[in-house]
Amino acid sequence: MLENLRKLYSCYGGIKAIIKSSYFWVLVILAALSYKSITNYEWADKAVSVMPSLTGFTIAAFAIIFAILEPEILRKLTATDGDGHSPIASIAASIGHAVFIQVSAMIIAISSKLVDITGLIEIVADWVFSKGYSPIIFLCAMDWLALFFSAAGLFFTYYGVMLVLAAILSIVRMQLIVAGATKTKPAASPKPPSAPSPPSS
Repeated sequence: MLENLRKLYSCYGGIKAIIKSSYFWVLVILAALSYKSITNYEWADKAVSVMPSLTGFTIAAFAIIFAILEPEILRKLTATDGDGHSPIASIAASIGHAVFIQVSAMIIAISSKLVDITGLIEIVADWVFSKGYSPIIFLCAMDWLALFFSAAGLFFTYYGVMLVLAAILSIVRMQLIVAGATKTKPAASPKPPSAPSPPSS
């Protein structure tokens, strides 16, 4: 999985491409304005209810368009430039990035509802206390870790929604590339008229 993700983000442009994206900064603003939902995990219900449909749409829209491409158009879309990148690989990386973020948002949201480590935290706190140390620092660290986990979930939820728009625009971009390739496709030369057959005797 890690190797596939490395290839995906190598084609996507890495962290630099993410930070340069306007979608990223819009979601940063939205997440900052929604800070109150971090403490009560209010965002998790929204992510669980909305994200599966968005992920399904993102995958299905790309799959349908990819399936109807003609072989000749597909060859043009897979042609690489001087940097070794092709239009279809770039668009596929954008779709893959969107799906990865959306699935990550769902995993964090579901985990926040199902995973309970309260008992484990109490055991570790008791063990720290038994060694003669105060567990306050440990408990504070767990509280901050929980807030960070919730903030990451909120961030990924907003990002997943924003990337639906990016996926749609990527599909439109591919359609424009296909339309341009179709216009440059040479028209088939008309067949010469067949010679009349000789009259039968």
